[in-house]
Amino acid sequence: MKRTAKIVSIGETRTGRSDKTGEPWFRTDIVIKWQEEEPPYQPYDCQLVVTLCYQPDMEKLKEAMDRQTDLLVTFYPSTHEYNGRTFNSINAYLPAEYKKQQEERP
Repeated sequence: MKRTAKIVSIGETRTGRSDKTGEPWFRTDIVIKWQEEEPPYQPYDCQLVVTLCYQPDMEKLKEAMDRQTDLLVTFYPSTHEYNGRTFNSINAYLPAEYKKQQEERP
């Protein structure tokens, strides 16, 4: 599922290091908004808090928010079962140009 959305706000980036692998992790919460239009109903605004689990390019995100740039956000819903209970999640992905380029490791 894809939607054209705008960034409403950007939270702080939190970082840490995985206890198991020792690899660094990043987490940034952003709020996106889009307008849903389903005939015969009136258009309505939808907002969603999206957690980015990679280090975003904060300058590009802030610029997109300031300019109210339309972003094509891709959503992937998933479901899994554990101990007889069903769990749902929705992963959202921003365009690749908003992901910070990582330095190559030797």
